[in-house]
Amino acid sequence: MITSTKKWSTRAGKLLAGVVILSTTVVLLNATVTLSVPNAITYPYSIATGGTVNYAVPTAAYDRPMLLMGTCTTVGERGVGQVTMLRPSVAPTFLEWTGLESPSIAGTSTITSGYGDVLGTHIVYLDYGNHVDIEIYSGSAFRIHNESSGTRTGNITMIW
Repeated sequence: MITSTKKWSTRAGKLLAGVVILSTTVVLLNATVTLSVPNAITYPYSIATGGTVNYAVPTAAYDRPMLLMGTCTTVGERGVGQVTMLRPSVAPTFLEWTGLESPSIAGTSTITSGYGDVLGTHIVYLDYGNHVDIEIYSGSAFRIHNESSGTRTGNITMIW
């Protein structure tokens, strides 16, 4: 014969199991909803000989880390550089970064880091000769600069 205490403990156990299953399901659903696919945009560039500067590229996000990668695809000067960048949403505005320069003729890759809003401040080299770089354009944008003696081509990708 089953006592009423056993009936209540069985019912309580089933109720507790139901609560655990329900709360686990809610947590899993919430986790899948909060995960998002990163945004990305790629800009191709072709910059003529002798320091011609490409257009200003606005950074994509405020107060969030943004991965900025660049390549130089010109034969004989190929390279790649990358930085993680911050653009604050409140004044004073500036760009802050840390990352790796392209391997170069001078040796191995080096770390690059800094912050600022002054036009022309070096951020990261993209080519083997350390002539093509990303520089600050303003406190909210950067530019691609070519100091080489030839036209350079490549791509810039931002992920945020």
